[in-house]
Amino acid sequence: MLLMDDIEVELDVIDKEISNAESKNQMKKMRALMKTKKDLQRQYQRIKYNIRVGQDLLPAGVGTDNRSNEYDW
Repeated sequence: MLLMDDIEVELDVIDKEISNAESKNQMKKMRALMKTKKDLQRQYQRIKYNIRVGQDLLPAGVGTDNRSNEYDW
């Protein structure tokens, strides 16, 4: 998928930027880059596993038992 490839490239670039910021002792920049990296990783996983944010993953009614009690004790 093209979008996933773009995210992978951005993750590689961010890793290098994090290394540069760490070597220059730029903690604020490094922290911001690490947050951005985590956000990109989440987006990558959402695309990879087809997860929609804010929506139920299972269709309505799945996992619920609407039958009456089979065993009427």
